[in-house]
Amino acid sequence: LVLNAYPWANVDSVIEQASNKPVTLPSERSTPLRLKLPAGTYRVTFKHPAAGKSVAVLASVQAQKSQSANGSFPTLTARDYLKRAGYAQ
Repeated sequence: LVLNAYPWANVDSVIEQASNKPVTLPSERSTPLRLKLPAGTYRVTFKHPAAGKSVAVLASVQAQKSQSANGSFPTLTARDYLKRAGYAQ
């Protein structure tokens, strides 16, 4: 399962729907992130530090197939990005 968010995010959680059990995630959770998971349906939650709320999507994984799950957050303007990075007033 390939997890991606636009412009980027951290993967906050991945929950297997049938059992409601969380998937163990690596310490580095920024997108894009690739996970090897058994077939099933998963609820993926993305969190961007500048966004007010998380984004959740469902992903269906089939055996021996690659699947992607994508989330989207409002994008920052170049000026906003530079301001947050401390380069602009």
